[in-house]
Parts: sequence; structure tokens; C-alpha cells
Amino acid sequence: MHFPFIRQTAVYINHIWIAPCQALIILAILWYQQGPASLAAIAVLFLTIPLQAWMGKIMAKFRYGPVSRNILSHKSVINLEKKRPGFPL
Repeated sequence: MHFPFIRQTAVYINHIWIAPCQALIILAILWYQQGPASLAAIAVLFLTIPLQAWMGKIMAKFRYGPVSRNILSHKSVINLEKKRPGFPL
């Protein structure tokens, strides 16, 4: 019934523990090479997460905006035109 959801969850469940481990490894490498400036780099990286979430909410409003509605309303016309002989699609 919900097999695709379970399958997708099984694929991405590892990221719950892999992502923090990767962040710590990257922080250690940056600290070794750059010193305290690496903390600023990691801070900027983590501060962009709320910004990305906010921008995602804004962009979701435009997902089915006027351009998409116009394309979807004309899709049936294009399909009818494809059935005519000599149409270049």
C-alpha cells in the first residue's frame, strides 16, 4: 500500500546519522587547515538552512503560478494539434 514511501524512507534514513558525522569530519579538516576561521565557515553554512527553508516556502507559491496554469491550459490544444497530419511535433 505505502511501499514507495517505505522504500524511499529506507534509502534516506541513513542520512540522519551520516550528515552529522560528515559535518564533524569536515569541521575537523577545516580546523586543521584553516584554524578558527573554519568555525565561521561552518556557522555560515548552518545559518543558511533556515534561509533555504524560507525561500522554499516562497517558491512553493509560484510552483503553479500563472505561467504553469497557462502551459497546462494549452496542453490540450497542443495534443489536439499533434493529431493533425503535418504538425511539426
